[in-house]
Order: sequence, then C-alpha cells, then structure tokens
Amino acid sequence: MAYGDIHEKSCNEPILPRHIMKWLSLSGAAEYIDVSNDTISRRAVPWADQPVPGCIRWKYLKLGENTRQDRRYFSEDLEALLVPAFGP
Repeated sequence: MAYGDIHEKSCNEPILPRHIMKWLSLSGAAEYIDVSNDTISRRAVPWADQPVPGCIRWKYLKLGENTRQDRRYFSEDLEALLVPAFGP
C-alpha cells in the first residue's frame, strides 16, 4: 500500500486497513486523529463489548515481549470520532 492510498479512502472506510493496527498507545492514538493526549484521556472508558458513543475504549495490554502492560486505545473507536470535512 502506498502512502497516498491511506488518504484516498472514502468516508465509510477506515483510515488504516483493519489488519494493520487495532490498538494504539496514548500518544499514538492522539497522533492518529490529530488531538492532544488530554483529549484522548477525557474520552477514554474501560473496555466494553459494545462501542460507547463519543468514547474511546481501552484495555491494559502488553503488545510485545519487551513492552510493559499499558493502556491501549481501540483504533475503531478513534475512527468513529472523525467527522468528514466538506469543502466550501
């Protein structure tokens, strides 16, 4: 996938393909949707099986052998917060 492919998705498609990334760190989540870490923290809720409107679900996860267990934020909830911008 080329860099431009990510930005040419329609409004109904995820920004990243589902198989690439599901869980993000706090700073990764903030960067992913271009907001502050504080914004992510304010909208964060512990994991629930169903999406919570306007919130970002998180789990404590250890993503690799040499990483610590930390809050990881669900990328699909981040994408749900994005609203398409329409030009003038």
